[in-house]
Order: sequence, then C-alpha cells, then structure tokens
Amino acid sequence: MRHGFGTRRGGAAGWAAAGGDWAALQQVHSARVVRVSRPAAGTVLDEHGAPLHDDALPVGDALVTAAAGLTLVVQTADCLPVLLVDPVRRVAAAIHSGWRGTAADICGAAVRRMVCDWKCNPADIRAAIGPGIQACCYAVGDDLADRFAAQFTGAVIRRVNGRVHLNLSACVATALRRAGVPSQHTDIAVLCTCCWGALFYSYRRQGDDAGRLFHWIRFDG
Repeated sequence: MRHGFGTRRGGAAGWAAAGGDWAALQQVHSARVVRVSRPAAGTVLDEHGAPLHDDALPVGDALVTAAAGLTLVVQTADCLPVLLVDPVRRVAAAIHSGWRGTAADICGAAVRRMVCDWKCNPADIRAAIGPGIQACCYAVGDDLADRFAAQFTGAVIRRVNGRVHLNLSACVATALRRAGVPSQHTDIAVLCTCCWGALFYSYRRQGDDAGRLFHWIRFDG
C-alpha cells in the first residue's frame, strides 16, 4: 500500500507519480460514498484550477475500492483528507471531510461501506487524518459551535481571543472511533493549512484564489 498527503510544492505530481489508473470525485460536501473498481477519467482540476480531464466524475466525498493498482484521489483546501486502509481485506478509502461532511458522518459512512461490501472488521482499519485547518485558525459562529459540541462533545470547541474555534480533526477522530476504528489506529497530522502558507493552500486564507491539494492512496497488485 502507498499513500500521500499533498502540498502546494508537489501539486498533482505526488499521486501522478504513483502511476497506473486513478479515480476521483466531484466533491460536494456530502456523506455520499462511491465504490469504484475501475478508473474514471473526468473533470479534475490541478492546483491552479486548470482542468486535467473533460468527462464528468461521480458525485460524492469518499471513494472506496479493493481494486489493486487503482489510485484514489481527493482534493482539499482546508477540509480534512482522511485515508483508510484495511490491510487484512486489502480495502482502501479516500475521504474529503469538511465541516458539512463531518457533521453528516462521511467517515463513519465510509467505514460502514467497507464493512458492508467487503466484510471488513473496523478493528483492523488504519486511518490517517491529513493536513487541514486546525482549531488555531478555524473560528466559527455560535450556531455551528453549538451543533458540533452537541454532536461530538464540548471538547472539540475552544475559545481563542473571545472567538469560538472548532477542532475539526478531533471531530473526525471521534467519528472514526464511534465507527469502530480503534483510537490507537488513527494518526493525525496536526498541520494547519491556514497557518502554513508556504506548504499548503487554504480557502480560509486565500479565498477563491486558493489552489487545491491532492491526497491519494492505492494498493499495488
């Protein structure tokens, strides 16, 4: 198994260097999980927003596969990339988890799809939560803070200089644990895309000018 979390220095080169076929999504901040078994060319943008392909991609925010040699790709610009792997059943998933997808339990949905379709045991699954906006920079409104505190406990909320901030990585880790993935099997890259401008694009920092980071996972044959 190979995987990678992208930076603005590498662009699409990381997953492209893996070679072979790839699959991606039209990401819509949903809880939709798409099972793929073959490559699907389509409209995926490079880090500067230029189209790499022309055909339509499936709509969703998580890809799962047991196909060897197929690279799963998701894009982010502050949202969290989450990669899952079951080394026993040889099933992989790539997830785009923003606040909407996290609230809708996109990560739990991906785990359940792995269990349903391939009989994966959640206790065997390993998870990696990649770089994304961290609590230091993720100020949110009171309504959203109250929603997440009720769903994930108040530990995911903190106050910074009088403003309410959300720890989205902690929410995702909680969602994975609730889905049956052991806490000790989840690694979190606590790198803030908003803080680390030299390494990452950030919608919060750059607005519509932000590029996209590519994150990927694949099993070799």
